[in-house]
Amino acid sequence: MNDNIDAVRAEMNEFRDWYHKIDLGNGLITPGRDYESIWQVCRATMDRVNFAGKRVLDVGACDGLWAFEAERRGAALVVATDLFDYALERFLFCKRILRSKIVPFYNVSVYDLSDSLGR
Repeated sequence: MNDNIDAVRAEMNEFRDWYHKIDLGNGLITPGRDYESIWQVCRATMDRVNFAGKRVLDVGACDGLWAFEAERRGAALVVATDLFDYALERFLFCKRILRSKIVPFYNVSVYDLSDSLGR
């Protein structure tokens, strides 16, 4: 197990410029910016929302902290979008490690999402 954690940590550290601190489990947290006081306000606000069974759109997802948080809180469908391609690699890494089912659309305008989603 420690070898696996070490491999995940090494892969995580290969990415540069993390924005969010995302808990990947087993004591691993992405090395994002130290905005914890802001993140706590966002989490407190999210505590007031019942995400169970809801559909969530995370606009400006970057690394995906809030998309993963909505999924963890029981959202039925989460779509994450951002115009910055460079964030997609970090997002996909977290998605894989967290075994997430979030649908990522990066470098897609929110105005074009309905066409991209095919719904």
